[in-house]
Amino acid sequence: NEYFVLMLGAGLAASVIEESPRSVKNVLGFGAYVIAAFKETLLRKRSLYRIALDARPPISVRGSALFVVNLGRLPGREIGIAPDASGRDGLVDIVVIKTKTLFHSAAVFAQLLIGRRPDYHQYQSHRASDVQIESRRPESVQLDGDLAGKTPVRVRVLPGAVRVFISRDVIADI
Repeated sequence: NEYFVLMLGAGLAASVIEESPRSVKNVLGFGAYVIAAFKETLLRKRSLYRIALDARPPISVRGSALFVVNLGRLPGREIGIAPDASGRDGLVDIVVIKTKTLFHSAAVFAQLLIGRRPDYHQYQSHRASDVQIESRRPESVQLDGDLAGKTPVRVRVLPGAVRVFISRDVIADI
């Protein structure tokens, strides 16, 4: 079992991390991710994901990246992928970026990189407490920015599993 607090990413969301070696990050910092995102957006084809949400029948959706988001907001910063995701509701937000072209993918990911909400007709989103994700070909998976294997994966919300202490003045931001 592996755990995450913020999000799981598959497809492009994980390959960008995979293609950003530490040596490049040490020199370019965040720019290493920008370069990897551009390269991966050019090279990658969309994946066919099969997603089972709670006890509902699985759905199939084609996309370039898939995210399972627990926390959509950090103190003072919004994560643009699923800004309404809350760590308090017992659900995760599942978002599939469905862009087909390099231009649309670049536009969506550029917005995400600067913390803005992307154009929402380019993605599909759902909410659930138990999510199973399969893909036609194995896709790399990252948990909170660390590589963590390949699909298939199962995500279950574990309410109360982590106790977090924060100051009162930060509570409104999360």
